[in-house]
Amino acid sequence: MSSVPGTGQASHATRRVIAVGVDLADVTEVRKSLRNFGESYLERVFTSTEASHGLQAADPATELACMFSVKEAVVKVLADVQPPWTAIEVSPRPEGGLEVHLAGEAAYCAELRGIDSFAVNVSLDGALATAVVFAMGPS
Repeated sequence: MSSVPGTGQASHATRRVIAVGVDLADVTEVRKSLRNFGESYLERVFTSTEASHGLQAADPATELACMFSVKEAVVKVLADVQPPWTAIEVSPRPEGGLEVHLAGEAAYCAELRGIDSFAVNVSLDGALATAVVFAMGPS
């Protein structure tokens, strides 16, 4: 999986925002999908790393909803191209926060748009997970 890390290596002075994506994911809907479709839902939407991480959380549906909202926000910055969900991987950063890694069609679309990194923020309010994703590139 090629990597487009959560934050760029260069200083903010040499970076530009290419696009911003925002999405809401309903924790209740993710919980229903887990209950109704189980493993097939996880395999269709999440990488094995994401699924493993999500299922280890105190509330897997909440953790997975947060990751899903990031994936949806990334799709929006890729100009609404819909690559396979598993071509977008969301993972925790060692220092906190989240980062995004792209593969296949998602990585190709990011490259075409000049996107080489993402800044990610996720918030949880009750049953709604909100993600804001800034797609960054060189200035």
